[in-house]
Amino acid sequence: MDWWHFALIALASIAVGVAAGIPLSKLVLRHKEKQLVKKWRKKKLLAEEYRSTPAIDVHEHDLLEEFINKHRAKEGTEVFVGQEKSTKPELLVEIENNRRIASEYSKGELTPFETKVWDGDYYEAHTLPPNLRHELLQAYIDIHLANTIVWLWTELGRRTPNLKERYETIRIKIADRLDKVISLFYQS
Repeated sequence: MDWWHFALIALASIAVGVAAGIPLSKLVLRHKEKQLVKKWRKKKLLAEEYRSTPAIDVHEHDLLEEFINKHRAKEGTEVFVGQEKSTKPELLVEIENNRRIASEYSKGELTPFETKVWDGDYYEAHTLPPNLRHELLQAYIDIHLANTIVWLWTELGRRTPNLKERYETIRIKIADRLDKVISLFYQS
């Protein structure tokens, strides 16, 4: 086979790849755009609903809990706040789990922190009091950094003492921040 056969095959492969890739990428982008629009509409609806909640001499935390209950009731997963059988908001459960992970560190392995609720419902964090929201944001920045270190450690096999030391430093910082966040959450 001559060199131009290989060049022809390569060009034909590229053309077929581009011809198949463009419609496929448009389909994926359209699907992603629909998801973003749905998320944006939900965010806008929740924000309008929260703004329309009457603030009659009630503590901000009580309003937030009432709003969460109202929203969860629509989804069929009501949270009963202030009763004996109360279930905590998902974000608080994730924060407490991350606090436990930060405090129960074993010297052997680096443990990833949970971020599913924060990443999925970050837009609802704007309803929290500003000081609590700021501490949460800082904590999750550190958590994402720690998870990146865990990823380097486990997936890429970059097991260096420097990475382990950096994880330990961030882990302590996360534990302190989450202590602050939990106390602020219960105070507000």
